[in-house]
Amino acid sequence: MAKKEEKKLDLKEIIAGISKELGEGAINYAQDEMGTLEVIPFSIPSVNKITGIGGVARGRLTEFHGMDGTFKTTFTLDLIKNAQKLGITCAFIDAEFSYSPEYAERLGVNNETLILVKPNSAEEAFGVIEKLIDSGQVGCIVLDSIAALSPETELENEFGKSNIGVMARLMNQALRKLTAKAGKNNVALVFINQLREMLGGYVPMKTTPGGNGVRFYASMRFEISKSQVKDGTDVIGVTLKVKCVKNKLAIPYLITEVEAIYGMGIDVQKDLINECSEIGIISKGGAGWFEIAGQKMQGLDKVKQFLIDNPEYEEELINKLKEKNGQ
Repeated sequence: MAKKEEKKLDLKEIIAGISKELGEGAINYAQDEMGTLEVIPFSIPSVNKITGIGGVARGRLTEFHGMDGTFKTTFTLDLIKNAQKLGITCAFIDAEFSYSPEYAERLGVNNETLILVKPNSAEEAFGVIEKLIDSGQVGCIVLDSIAALSPETELENEFGKSNIGVMARLMNQALRKLTAKAGKNNVALVFINQLREMLGGYVPMKTTPGGNGVRFYASMRFEISKSQVKDGTDVIGVTLKVKCVKNKLAIPYLITEVEAIYGMGIDVQKDLINECSEIGIISKGGAGWFEIAGQKMQGLDKVKQFLIDNPEYEEELINKLKEKNGQ
């Protein structure tokens, strides 16, 4: 008896069937994903450069970590400002209960459209994040910070009771859900974390709280360290060393340094001048002379003031720099 021939389905039919079953976008050819990555830029040119893509990717998880006073929140507020300029609705999960609307406004954040959440527990924070992602109306969510989140079991226990591993397990469970949903809904997840010293051992070690989940799920991780900036004997700010310690979208381990002044934020104009001088968009001579817009100026402060007074020329420099860097 002749063996019955099995009908072979066409690959396109199989893909169409899976797509219908799992939803549009669940299965596709990799070629169709080329050029679809959306980016939220920083206002800081050198930080955009070390990302390799010109900023932070939507649909991915990004982490900022560092010791205290390294302006981690300032970096995320700068991202929110630029996201709002692009028409993206943003949310700020204030687990530290330390959000300053006055400082954020000074940095350019529009508080009227920013969704501010103050969760009582880690479970509540992740639940709100999930609902915001599922809404399809929010494109950028900042969590400040992982280290400040407390699981409900920890809140219910008395002081001194051991809660080893509770937050790490909860974090991993949350990330398994949230990263997939953020990818499908094109939401930029930006988590802030602290860097803490580990006790014991012969060599000083540092680690981030909340387990290892974030370092595996994040597409980009920034480590920020600082050194003081003084005016005479007064400490007026810090020099921030920003290192991209993980980058799944471009070359990792690139480093830049930016200056930040207390109460004012990151010195964007100084960073722009340095980047433009480095590649010849602005001519720089000896003894601190600069040639800009057909004018010669001595000293960085004068050039900075010129850019502040002429925002249209500053925008022109930013566009030239993006073109040179292929962003």
